[in-house]
Amino acid sequence: MVYIIHPNDKTTDFLENIYQPILDIFPEEIKIFRISDNTKSLEYCLKTILNCPENSSFFFLGHGASHCLHCVPEEEKILTPVFVSQGNLNQFNKHNIFSLSCESSDFFSRNRNLLKNAIGFGYIPSDFEEIKSLRESEANFLSGITKNDIEIFSELLVNIMRCSIFDYILDGLSFRELFHRIRLRINKCIVKMLLEQPANIQVVEQLYTLKNDILLVNESIVIRS
Repeated sequence: MVYIIHPNDKTTDFLENIYQPILDIFPEEIKIFRISDNTKSLEYCLKTILNCPENSSFFFLGHGASHCLHCVPEEEKILTPVFVSQGNLNQFNKHNIFSLSCESSDFFSRNRNLLKNAIGFGYIPSDFEEIKSLRESEANFLSGITKNDIEIFSELLVNIMRCSIFDYILDGLSFRELFHRIRLRINKCIVKMLLEQPANIQVVEQLYTLKNDILLVNESIVIRS
């Protein structure tokens, strides 16, 4: 069984395009949790996870940091309750967890001894307003990248993840195979974009970073390629 955990947040709402087409094809294989910005919604989701059968697969599409996975940043940039931290990560130790969220690779690497199978990512530039905000403290942050570049990258990201998760369900892939399938699709996108004239180097660079930062934890062993 595949569980999609997707916080209600305008900055990640576009990720719904990853799973909605798959849900239409495999309605019996997928359960969706849309977590709102209240503690009760989060607690219900975590309680459900505790009762899931062993070797279930959880796909978290939200926000992350090197110390946790979290849900919805409020307007004042104060984070809502944490979804997963080191303190409760062990409830996934008999499951597979995939987190399409910033710095989840670092979080999983630091806590690899608590994990069975996990896939995480580095910084994911999908929100141009966030990038502009970060440039206020670091002027050259992702220098040269535009709002249009981020929109193109985000669309490619959704396509890569949707096709790879579709394969995971249809073909019964292992998490290791899913990890390599994602990297393969990123490579194909890079090659295709480099053949276009003129090539969008800004997007290509972000795809390279996406591929290089993705991480697999398999039975406490960290795999990066």
